[in-house]
Amino acid sequence: MSFRRKLSDTFERPSVSSWRSLKFFTLARGITIGLILLVEVFLLDRFSQGASHQQTVALLLVYFSFACAFTWLALMVRASFYAQVLAQFFIDLLFIGLMLFQAGGVRSGLGILLFMPLSGAALLLPFGAAMFCAAITAIVLLLDAAYSAFSGSAEVPWVASALHGIGAFAMAAIFQGLTARAVQEERRARLAAEAANHQALLSQRVMGELEPGVLVLDANLRIRSVNPAARALFADAGILVSPGEALPNDQRLAGLRTLIDAAVGGQAATDFSQRAPDKITLGTNNERFAVHVSVVSRGAEEPPDRVIFIESTRAQEERLQRSKLASMGRLTGSIAHEIRNPLAAISHASALLADDLKDPVETRMLAIIRENASRINLIIEDVLALSRSDRAQIQVIDLNVAVREVIAELPSTPVIQVFGSAQGKFDPLHLRLTLINLLRNGQRHTQTQVLVRIEQLSINDVEIQVIDDGPALSVTTREHLFEPFFTTHSQGTGLGLYLAREYCLANHAQLTYEERATNPHSPSTLAISPEQNEKMFVIRLQAAR
Repeated sequence: MSFRRKLSDTFERPSVSSWRSLKFFTLARGITIGLILLVEVFLLDRFSQGASHQQTVALLLVYFSFACAFTWLALMVRASFYAQVLAQFFIDLLFIGLMLFQAGGVRSGLGILLFMPLSGAALLLPFGAAMFCAAITAIVLLLDAAYSAFSGSAEVPWVASALHGIGAFAMAAIFQGLTARAVQEERRARLAAEAANHQALLSQRVMGELEPGVLVLDANLRIRSVNPAARALFADAGILVSPGEALPNDQRLAGLRTLIDAAVGGQAATDFSQRAPDKITLGTNNERFAVHVSVVSRGAEEPPDRVIFIESTRAQEERLQRSKLASMGRLTGSIAHEIRNPLAAISHASALLADDLKDPVETRMLAIIRENASRINLIIEDVLALSRSDRAQIQVIDLNVAVREVIAELPSTPVIQVFGSAQGKFDPLHLRLTLINLLRNGQRHTQTQVLVRIEQLSINDVEIQVIDDGPALSVTTREHLFEPFFTTHSQGTGLGLYLAREYCLANHAQLTYEERATNPHSPSTLAISPEQNEKMFVIRLQAAR
């Protein structure tokens, strides 16, 4: 097993900061030796007590060459960390020992130089290896005293060597403690940085998923952060916002700036919020937005940030409507189940009475009972369908065939014509119920006939257009068109279009009412005046690839 392999098995893997410390240490040592060499060259023999000037300069030159080599190794070769540290320590010990010998031993005062390589080893090596280096340093010092004793010196520096040796162990222990504390602080800082980074990524992900627009501004109204929903809201109003830029000084944002100023003026602390009573508008459209401004403190000495939540009032109303409908659906579903049994008994009893009644008046009364019982049964079926609207089993369907099958179930007048063909993804039962509602609605309101146009828009999208030439809908009717229990027909339940849209949503499709310009050259166009738009219900669904 190689020496490098033994070191890798014995010592822990060095960290990035350990390599950085080694680079700084080798640079500092090389600069120090270079300075000593310059002092020796220009100040002649001050460092060479008892030794010739040429020998000292030669020794320092060789030592400086090794220092440069180790500096290059630490900077360019990121391998064998502990081998580099130990090799540098022993080279330092060798050359400093030779310099100490030339200068006359510990009594020259140069014994302190041995602490330089020891300090580097104590900072970079584990505790056991650092104590080993301290022991080697103490042995070198004691060998110097032993040499003085054997050479017959009048004064043997046993005490000085012993004190230097004790100092070596003390220095190694102190530097080991400092290193352990630095490593611990570095680990804490790294964990705190990772936690902060994770929190920032989590906050960014949460902001990205939020439906309301979120805009964070500093005290100078410079944008710190903006989520995709807010960016889209401003883009729809013709205003571009980006992090790092100032909030545009645009007249279209006057209402928003007023709310921000009111928030800061009302309470410059941490928990001020205001809901705009009149709502505000963005851009030139008439859509209104609910704005919630919060002032969030960033510290005692820093000005607070402004966190702004912007949401379309239409989205709020839809969310409130969904909540109400969920509660209503549970209630009406249980009631509908309870009504079906007595309703079935009424229908069965009326069928039995029909065989015995002769009086025309009584027969007419019985017909009214049966007609209204049938109507109530349709209402119950629509209500129960609310609970089944999200149970979609999406399949690839030939839309032309599916439309024609539904047409076969409906009255033959007014006429329904089909143009186009494509394949789409939809639950067959949901598509059938959706088309029944739309086609019945078209037959009820058309003046001549109903057209069903199937168009492949792209590789991903298909449209089913149900067109009639009846009167256009008013603005008020269009606003409430897909709301439950809203109807303009005396015999309607108000659930047909609502259920049709719910079926589409469950199948990742969209149902809209639109008025589009006519194409007089198309064979699938109703005979209406060129200036009149086609009014249609449009189902946009996923195409089958």
